[in-house]
Amino acid sequence: MSMQSFMVDLRELHHKHSMDFDSNIGRRNIMMSAAQEHFFVEAFRRSFPEAVSDGKTGRPDIYLSDNRELECKLTSPSKNGGINLQTDWDTLQKKSNLDYLYVVADQEFQKFNVLYFESLDASDYYPPSTTSRGRAKMKKYSAMKKCHVLWGDVIDGRERDLASMRAALQAASPRAQKTRKKLEERTVKLEQSDSYYTFVLETVC
Repeated sequence: MSMQSFMVDLRELHHKHSMDFDSNIGRRNIMMSAAQEHFFVEAFRRSFPEAVSDGKTGRPDIYLSDNRELECKLTSPSKNGGINLQTDWDTLQKKSNLDYLYVVADQEFQKFNVLYFESLDASDYYPPSTTSRGRAKMKKYSAMKKCHVLWGDVIDGRERDLASMRAALQAASPRAQKTRKKLEERTVKLEQSDSYYTFVLETVC
């Protein structure tokens, strides 16, 4: 993968100057963002010869030849394993809706989850807080309905847990009324809740 090779070059350059490239994952991802756009454009040009990513202010991260714009984001799991998918709120407000390509990379930059979201709008994000510098957090329960998983996997925890709960209810003895009642209550509560997701990162061969 070209991005992995580029990251190794950056790591070696930092090491040459006695700098630690890997201690700050957020900073690493910022430095890799331009490379992400560059290498994805190279891949897109196989189908869209006029695809460009010029980095100019006000321009989309990637502009495809069929007048489709694509925003590219690179992120990594937090220390507690959570994955925060963000966007620039002002840009989304101005554009009404946008397509997004999110790449989730692990700390070692060896495993990835690549997610393509089609036509996300402001309703798919929470308005930014006063301390977030204009970055809005994705409402996964809404936005994942518009997601195409290109690499890795995404598991809907709500559907997984509902299936498990229903199986337990079916297996429970009719005489175990307290157990059945508790399972029924938990099932109803889960059915009324929003979906929650587990993102599965996989190695690129």
